[in-house]
Amino acid sequence: KSVAKDANDSLTKELSAVQQKLEEAQTLNQDHEKVIRQMKEAMTTTDSDKSTLSEQLSVLNGELEYAAKRERDQDEAAATEKSVAKDANDSLTKELSAVQQKLEEA
Repeated sequence: KSVAKDANDSLTKELSAVQQKLEEAQTLNQDHEKVIRQMKEAMTTTDSDKSTLSEQLSVLNGELEYAAKRERDQDEAAATEKSVAKDANDSLTKELSAVQQKLEEA
């Protein structure tokens, strides 16, 4: 009877230890599932953020292209003005030269 009791006590201890390990494993599993859920939520948020950032980037890119076009247009206008001013200066220089020549002849 004592041997049977010892064996029973031993099996009860082992069963208790196994149950404790099972509970610990279930707790770890729940923790892992919680972490996985949080990661999925974070990835979903990240996808949403990516979409929003992509839209913002697209808008900023459009604004940048518009600003670059305006700068090119301004550069072209300035080049045209410079060309017109140079032509006018050349024309006035020729006229002045012609007037000076007539003065020298006179």
